[in-house]
Amino acid sequence: MTEGLFNTNIASFFLGSRGGGQMVGVVGGYGGSAYGIAELIADPNLFANVADNAQKNAVSMAIQGATVGIGFRMFKKLLRRPISNVNRNIFTPLLGKGVVRL
Repeated sequence: MTEGLFNTNIASFFLGSRGGGQMVGVVGGYGGSAYGIAELIADPNLFANVADNAQKNAVSMAIQGATVGIGFRMFKKLLRRPISNVNRNIFTPLLGKGVVRL
């Protein structure tokens, strides 16, 4: 989401930049200037650019969101047996049955 809206990764969005819209650690992105939370607070006019980025990247962000959700569900199903095996053979003998596990 932060790459589609603010042209930066989540860490650089919250941790800051070197100034002038050039975020630390950004490689590639969707193009344009990168905005952090400090830049948005300092200059509220940048929200127009964020809205423009949202319109440009809406389809890409929707596809990414859907594929990440599907991927998490697939891996959860694939890892169900190994996780229950760990819970049954390691956590239950160590902690007892009444403890919440993975």
